[in-house]
Amino acid sequence: MSTMRWLTGRAWGTSKSPRLSIMAITRDELIRILAEADPVGLIAGGAPQDAYAAEADAILALKGVPRLTEVTGVFTVSFSEPGACTRDTARWITEEMGRRAG
Repeated sequence: MSTMRWLTGRAWGTSKSPRLSIMAITRDELIRILAEADPVGLIAGGAPQDAYAAEADAILALKGVPRLTEVTGVFTVSFSEPGACTRDTARWITEEMGRRAG
């Protein structure tokens, strides 16, 4: 059974008033996104498709819509390497999360 996480965040409309945006994504879908992004090359090196499950769990544990710095931070902590996930890769991950949210 897949777990689903509701991510919420603030988005600004043209009237400058905040509105709430909501995104729901399953753990399995986020693991697929991270495998496609393959920020540190685990999948390219032959690791199983769920090699980024711990990172998916850490991202899903964040409050609200994940920010780029939070996503890069998850990989920095997991792999003890600053820059393990570039800002461009983190941006792609967060954009894919939004696109694939149910």
